[in-house]
Amino acid sequence: MPVTSPDSVWRDRDFVRYWAGQTVSQVGSQVTELALPLVALFQLGASSTAVGLLGAIALGAGALTVVFDVCYQSVLPGLVRREQIQQANGGLEASRAIAP
Repeated sequence: MPVTSPDSVWRDRDFVRYWAGQTVSQVGSQVTELALPLVALFQLGASSTAVGLLGAIALGAGALTVVFDVCYQSVLPGLVRREQIQQANGGLEASRAIAP
C-alpha cells in the first residue's frame, strides 16, 4: 500500500478490506482461467474435447465476471467519500492490472 495522508483512502478500514477482497478475487479469477484447463489436461487426463467443453463452461463464468465488475464499481461511491473516489479507483485498477 502507498504512503498515507490523513485523508487517504488507505486509512479507511472498510475500503482496505474491500480492496483486499477484490484483489484476491482478481488474482483467483486469472489463475483459475489459466490453471483449470491445464490441470484437467495434465493431471486428470482429460481429452481435448473435455478441455474444450470446460472452456465453454468457463464462458458462463466470464459472463458473471462482467456482472461482478459492474457491481463492484457501483458500490465504491457508497463506500468512500467523494474526494476519495479517484484514489480508490486507482487502487482497484492497480490490482486489476497486476493480476496475472
